[in-house]
Amino acid sequence: MTRIVFDNGGTIDKFMGDAILALFGAPEEANPNEQVRRAVDAARQMRRSLEALNRGWQEQGIEQVQFRCGIHQGTAVVGMFGSRERSDYTAIGPSVNIAARIQEAADPDCILVSAAVADYLGEDEIVKFSPLKLKGVDETVLTFAVKPERDVH
Repeated sequence: MTRIVFDNGGTIDKFMGDAILALFGAPEEANPNEQVRRAVDAARQMRRSLEALNRGWQEQGIEQVQFRCGIHQGTAVVGMFGSRERSDYTAIGPSVNIAARIQEAADPDCILVSAAVADYLGEDEIVKFSPLKLKGVDETVLTFAVKPERDVH
């Protein structure tokens, strides 16, 4: 999964259990449209890769892993945070929290995005999901499910 993030111009911020927090547009600059395109392409590729892994694991009797992805686009402060005893490169801010909460709300096998992300996607790529009241977020967040593959005309 990390290779997919890197191949799409992303940066791994951290691993949390079986989740990965990836950033697109930091530390290397990218315009918002490019950030969204890279994040969605990476999510689609990760979903396909996990499907293949699950098929192999199923044949070996290994428990399946469910794919869930949340994507939000917004500003964050990125850099080294902590103290002399311990510091980490990370991103902080409401946009990071919103992305994590969207991922928690996503159905299995779903790429769920905020309206801020959906604005950069074509109408043929998304399906309206539901407004979500997310923990730690004051306003309701409008969300959309991304179709697993981009329609090619």
